[in-house]
Amino acid sequence: MAWIILGFALLASAFTANKFLLYELSPVFFVGLRMFIAGIFLCGFYLWKRSPNMRLAHLKKDTGALLTICFSTTFVPSVFKAFALKYLMSSEAVLIGSLDPFITAIYAYLLFSEKITYRKFIGICIGFFAITLLISTRRTAYGDIFDLRKLFTWPVLAALGAVVIGRYGWILTQSLLKSSRYQPAELNGISMLGSGCFALIASFATGNAAPLSIWASPQMLFLIAYTVIIGNLIAYTMYAHFLKKYPVTLVSFLGFSVPIFSHFYGWMVLDEPLSWKFFLATSVAALGLIIYSRERLKETKVET
Repeated sequence: MAWIILGFALLASAFTANKFLLYELSPVFFVGLRMFIAGIFLCGFYLWKRSPNMRLAHLKKDTGALLTICFSTTFVPSVFKAFALKYLMSSEAVLIGSLDPFITAIYAYLLFSEKITYRKFIGICIGFFAITLLISTRRTAYGDIFDLRKLFTWPVLAALGAVVIGRYGWILTQSLLKSSRYQPAELNGISMLGSGCFALIASFATGNAAPLSIWASPQMLFLIAYTVIIGNLIAYTMYAHFLKKYPVTLVSFLGFSVPIFSHFYGWMVLDEPLSWKFFLATSVAALGLIIYSRERLKETKVET
């Protein structure tokens, strides 16, 4: 369990580094640079190993599926996440991303006719309610007030859209992985490289490329290297390893430590305020996940 928490702590630190970079970079260029470099590393590694899955003749057969995965798994969700992270508190943007298990449950119901029992529905509602209540709270001179309009700001909608689109992209990715035509890391590298190219082209076409001054800044270069190595290569590799070795319920539950770590990092590094309401909302959302996951686990045992 300590290794899982360490992995999530590393992932949260990458979000903090991303927030720093987004002070200077546009979301589209940031995504392009990060994904392109990480994609080069992964694809280059498998080309060096002479993997037959990376040959052009093999890739051509899956052109349509690979392009769809690039757009829906990494390109669009990553740009939306970066936009949300740029204009929201880092912990808020990460917490909205924690809705992923509940969005997955809704997709399972809509696409695969998976039954949503009363307890599963209660768990989903608790998770959405806790996060919604926190995000829609606005500070005023008279104290915190509930303002539903805050939910419909572009950064919040972008963060939610990233989860919805990204989860659908991962469903498509899973279907391609089941065909055994690619290893997970190979497909991850292809999607990163492709989405990185799309984002860089879009950033240069719209005039949102980074100023040349960032390449003369040791701090910016260090943060770019850190977010690629820690965020793209190490943390997500550890996450895939955790899913193979430990129960999904445990990993999903401990995944709520990511917004908590982000909240602390934001306070220590980004001067973002600490809030007991944030910890309460995260705990309640985690409770909703426990209720949903326990019911899902019971159904799995019955099916088995």
